[in-house]
Amino acid sequence: VNEGQAIAVVDDKLTHAVDSTEDAVVQAIEGVVTSSTSLITLYRGADAGADAADQLVATLGERFPGHEVELHYGGQPHYDYIVSVE
Repeated sequence: VNEGQAIAVVDDKLTHAVDSTEDAVVQAIEGVVTSSTSLITLYRGADAGADAADQLVATLGERFPGHEVELHYGGQPHYDYIVSVE
């Protein structure tokens, strides 16, 4: 991991270190979405902008058309997004 990179942690394992938070989220979700999942829920952190979060929801909707994508304000201080895939 280089300084300034966004990271993705899945099941307590560092899975991605990339240049943007959005790319980290998309790449992490690609690794956990299956034919038996149908819901992606994003919890937006305190420092994540609402417009960026809305754009990420749109991107996820396009990338994973068989999934419902929800966005909630979580307000967590250290993570831009916490993501649940069900």
